[in-house]
Amino acid sequence: MVSEGSVATLDFLAPSRGGLYGAVREGGRALEGARLHLVEVRGLGEETNNWFSPGSSDPFTTVADHEGRYRYEGLRCGNYRLQVSHPSRRMPAVFEVAIESPARVFDVDLDVASLEGRVTGEDGAPLAGIEVQARSARNDDNEAGNWRMVLTEDERGSPRVDYRQEAKAGDKTDANGHYVLRGVRTGDPLAVTANGDLVVPGFVEGITLGPDEIRRGVDFSLKYAGTIEVTLAAGPPGGRNRGWYQVRATRIAEDGREQLAQMNYLGDWNRTCRLRSLEPGKYKVAFAPGGEEERTPSDVQEVEVAAGQVARIVFQPR
Repeated sequence: MVSEGSVATLDFLAPSRGGLYGAVREGGRALEGARLHLVEVRGLGEETNNWFSPGSSDPFTTVADHEGRYRYEGLRCGNYRLQVSHPSRRMPAVFEVAIESPARVFDVDLDVASLEGRVTGEDGAPLAGIEVQARSARNDDNEAGNWRMVLTEDERGSPRVDYRQEAKAGDKTDANGHYVLRGVRTGDPLAVTANGDLVVPGFVEGITLGPDEIRRGVDFSLKYAGTIEVTLAAGPPGGRNRGWYQVRATRIAEDGREQLAQMNYLGDWNRTCRLRSLEPGKYKVAFAPGGEEERTPSDVQEVEVAAGQVARIVFQPR
């Protein structure tokens, strides 16, 4: 309240703003193009979801220049987790940092630990094209990944905007079944998985690497599996059950017991889907309109899944 001849004093209190800067190196050499992302930590283990769309003006994300240098400015002072990723590395490195005023220096020197191994089938034959990934065994990755906005032009000259993950989290086996995961995290237990359309997934857990360690012999022997490919046919004009559908594959055991194996979705945006890595045997595939599992399915089909093969079925809406 201001009255004639008086002076009112207002005090404003704003959170302190600070910064962080430094250089990113790998094995002592500047790592150009390294992507850095900050996640603010508030309270005991509570993190804010400060994710921005790829390509947007994200104050929490920056990229190292040709000398490996980076800089953050104008951020709320406090504790953060710094994630550093690069297209040549399979896992982001994570550091605990503090944003202070004035800005402080934090240099990152990444080691190059790696995992190597071979993937074979249950008959000992090498398997090519199997996706092998490493992740934190604690399931606390919560990583932003490394994405890039890609602008392309279709056959009509119309622009298309797509977001592609630049730093791939895994490696595919070569013709000899061999794989290499370069730049995985050190000091934390890792879980390594091997996945493919026609094999049952394999897991190896509890691997902890030291700085610059190369761990060889992380091998997998995978059982052969099958895949169900489901295609959504065009429904009749004005049909009642047009839209999207939940696809549920249930395995029928020899004793008649049923167990849900996998789910996927069909719709105008995705007229073909695959239910992968299924153990051989008999399956029942049900189609629920709009994902309403309680309702009677629009259609139920039985199919036999064989090892190393793709079973194809067509769903015709009515």
